[in-house]
Amino acid sequence: MSRSLHTMRVGNQTVVGGLIWRDTPGDDPAAIREQVRAAAAGARSRFGVRLESVAGSQVGFLPDTAPSIMRSKPSAAAYLALTHASPVLYIEEMPDGRYWILRTAEGYVDPRTDVLLESGDAGRFLDDLLEQISASGDEMPDLYLVGESPSSNMLSRHEGGIKTRNFPTLVEGIPAPKRAQIKQLIGITPATYLAILGGVVGLALLYGGWIAYVKYEANQKFERERAALAARDLEALRLQNETELRMRVAVENAAKEDTATLSPTELITSCARHLDALGARMGGWNITMVECDGKGMGAVVRLEAPKASEQIGTAATLLRVAEARNLTVAFAPENAAASVMLPFAGMQARDGLMRNAMPAYTNVMRGVLSRLQMGRAAINTLSYQVTAPTPRTATYVDPAMDDSADVAKFKQVPPEQTYRKGTLTLRGQGRWSLDAVSLEYPFITINKLELRPGSAGNVAWQLEAHYVTNG
Repeated sequence: MSRSLHTMRVGNQTVVGGLIWRDTPGDDPAAIREQVRAAAAGARSRFGVRLESVAGSQVGFLPDTAPSIMRSKPSAAAYLALTHASPVLYIEEMPDGRYWILRTAEGYVDPRTDVLLESGDAGRFLDDLLEQISASGDEMPDLYLVGESPSSNMLSRHEGGIKTRNFPTLVEGIPAPKRAQIKQLIGITPATYLAILGGVVGLALLYGGWIAYVKYEANQKFERERAALAARDLEALRLQNETELRMRVAVENAAKEDTATLSPTELITSCARHLDALGARMGGWNITMVECDGKGMGAVVRLEAPKASEQIGTAATLLRVAEARNLTVAFAPENAAASVMLPFAGMQARDGLMRNAMPAYTNVMRGVLSRLQMGRAAINTLSYQVTAPTPRTATYVDPAMDDSADVAKFKQVPPEQTYRKGTLTLRGQGRWSLDAVSLEYPFITINKLELRPGSAGNVAWQLEAHYVTNG
């Protein structure tokens, strides 16, 4: 699905369409901030709009290709959502034949919309969208169409209720709310930078004294702890303390391994971007799947040699394309198959969670399971499986056996002193449905994503992930 910028005049101002929208269903402000940062990384933009409504919180970012002059304009989608209480589905034919499609409710923008699509894609998109609205029992929005109608069976069923008012008339006489104004959401703003700069001089004067005080306190603390340990001459007590410390370290290392991982949104965006760039073929070979693992090494493109009746493709044509991109091909001639690794660039892991920062299991279910249930109600091709969490194993060395070669010195942390871990498996059809399902939680990690291109540009996908919980 393409994400292109669209601008129009409303009165004496310019408004912007085509923002990249993501829901931010966090359980607390810290979780929401993390989701906003992840959405910004996926859009490669710091400028956008945040909305809060009864439907939840969400953020819309300017595309990374947007001119800087657009960073202070109102968002057309937020403008309509904040000024129309009733649901609206607005469809406008652009001069170049594409369609701008926008669906809003009171204070909320459907994250699948605010997009520009080619005529054929627009018709299929509207068929899916209207069918899901009908199946979910949601209120049918007011329909507005400007220009010729795209080819859509579902839209033609509502032909009698379609109105022809254009966007400026829908908001006529209503100034754009301040909340619809695009602004910087990520990073230090110029005003904040000046304030920080003003405080640097004063902080510098205090820094030397503070460092000396910290060193003094650290030395004093060390001496007190050494004196206390010296008084504890019982070996059993020393072993107990060391065992507890090693168990805590083992658990925190396991937590880092499970949560200091790539942002789900960033991984999905990067993986899908590779499929978008490749299309259905590479060097004449058919692309059967693009597979990305959660370690962020890259995307593995799996290919099969074309059948005799299809477009000609040989090992030489595939190698020529790969070598032009400095890529390596691995052939499996016995299966008439091959694979190519496409590396990811610039992806960094998130800060991991400590055990005590992990959410309770009921909060995981309240947020994640509820979101998946709502997603399945809105997207008829979406299915999911969630497993109950089980204790996460963590191993430490028994300090009483440090000098032993016996493997029995490796012990398991008791289940009540570690955390729990469960799995998620999601399946769906269509890139837009993958974009619409947000798993941007700090306690969720994507382990693997598979994208399988089909006919007419359709994509079947499967996503495997895990979540962590502390009770």
